[in-house]
Amino acid sequence: MSPRTARHGKPFGWLALAASCIGLGIWLPARAQFDRQEEFGGKAVKMPGIVRRAPVQVQDEDSNPTAPAETPLDLKPGEIAMLANFRDGGSLRMKLRAKTIPIVTAYGKLEIPAEDVQAIEFAPRVSEEDARKVKEAIGRLSSAKPEDRNAAAPELFNLKEKAFIALVRASRSKDKDLAKRANELVDDLRELVPPALLEAPVQDTLETEDSRFAGDIPLTSVEATSLQFGNVELKLADLKSVSIESNSRVTEIRNINGNLTQFEGQIGRVIRLRVTGASGGPVWGTGTYTTQSSLASAAVHAGVLREGQTGIVRVRIKPPQQMFNQSFQNGVGSQRFFGQHAAFTFVR
Repeated sequence: MSPRTARHGKPFGWLALAASCIGLGIWLPARAQFDRQEEFGGKAVKMPGIVRRAPVQVQDEDSNPTAPAETPLDLKPGEIAMLANFRDGGSLRMKLRAKTIPIVTAYGKLEIPAEDVQAIEFAPRVSEEDARKVKEAIGRLSSAKPEDRNAAAPELFNLKEKAFIALVRASRSKDKDLAKRANELVDDLRELVPPALLEAPVQDTLETEDSRFAGDIPLTSVEATSLQFGNVELKLADLKSVSIESNSRVTEIRNINGNLTQFEGQIGRVIRLRVTGASGGPVWGTGTYTTQSSLASAAVHAGVLREGQTGIVRVRIKPPQQMFNQSFQNGVGSQRFFGQHAAFTFVR
């Protein structure tokens, strides 16, 4: 052993050992915390000197934290409900107090019983004052006097989006001179109006089970009652569309593969449907079913109808669900479905 080794060997050895212990003391707790975070999917609650697993939340198959809360609106006989879709993107289910909906078509004015109406799509509206200005200006645009026509064109151009829908309608006029002048203004305004206006309907449309009417609904508002706000007057200028349901209306499902996809988005709505029970259609879910499921087979699976039995069933449209369980019931097997999908349940 050299004098240097004999002189300094012990101190260097103890220092090295101390350094190793300190390093090990730092590494082990960190490794333990990392391992626990991996074990619990990274969900760790950090307390001073403690790592604890976060509580596990078990989600019920019918729950969906991102879906809007369902607001049932049960109707009494004779009552009419509607889902109002607003231009700002919102929607609200409420009871419609009007008994008829008027619409002025090319063949005259009609009064449609509200319980017969299934859907209405509204053309964009402007204020009464702006509507008056536009109507008068378009009247001058078709004038036989050049000075009137020359004054009307810049006036309508300056009104921009307020005149756009009326000009589109005028461009389809049987008066060829008016149609030509209006079409020129429409072309000039296309780059200046909001893009949504280019795709908007130019007339109101009203649909019943077997007919579709296009024209003008000569109302500024409709009376309704909501659970949240009580009696209200809805301005048609704020509405984009409505779908209407009646407690007395029955929708016919005639095909074994007939489903409820047409009602998606009408959350909380209770629908009466006439269907014949069958066992051969696709079904996803148990108790709560995807809207893609065969209604005829889901009704048998749920025990609402027997195979071959024709009857009226009531279903409620539910918010989208994350998971649908499979099962075998009443001679019908259902499949499991993972992933968000619109849903419905039977109302007994």
